[in-house]
Amino acid sequence: MRRKDRHMFVAAVGGGSLLALGIREATILSAADLETAQARARQLGLTRIAAGVALLARPQLLTGALGLDSENESARWLPRLMAVREIALGVGTLVASRRSADPWPWLMTIAAVDGAEAAVLALALRGHAVDPLGGWAFVAADVGSAVAAPVRVARLAWSGVRQADADSISAR
Repeated sequence: MRRKDRHMFVAAVGGGSLLALGIREATILSAADLETAQARARQLGLTRIAAGVALLARPQLLTGALGLDSENESARWLPRLMAVREIALGVGTLVASRRSADPWPWLMTIAAVDGAEAAVLALALRGHAVDPLGGWAFVAADVGSAVAAPVRVARLAWSGVRQADADSISAR
């Protein structure tokens, strides 16, 4: 298998896997009770912190995946900025996973951040600013995470409608 073919395969499998994982998590979170949401928030917080530390230790992982010139001054700072963001989101989510806390605002914030990142990356792809393979893999991963917000909101809206129906029936 040629290097480019291998790169395409890894990007496609990685992006598809992360998209599926994100959708699976969104489905689980859509009906999650507080305890399940706190457990998921702990896992997500630790994962974000680990990703941030990995980006600080090996910033070339991101620049290489996106096809950016690692010798470019801007490209050397982008992974560090993302690392700081990942660590901050991870710490916030981890703190929000305490038994006495409500993790939902942090979980929805992460979904919104990932959705915005997907939109920015899609624009970068459209402008040929990043490598299509790595770019689409990251977009897929971000979309998978971003799905959590609308799925949860829809679930809450639907359960609110059902509760209102139940209340009106019991009032009769």
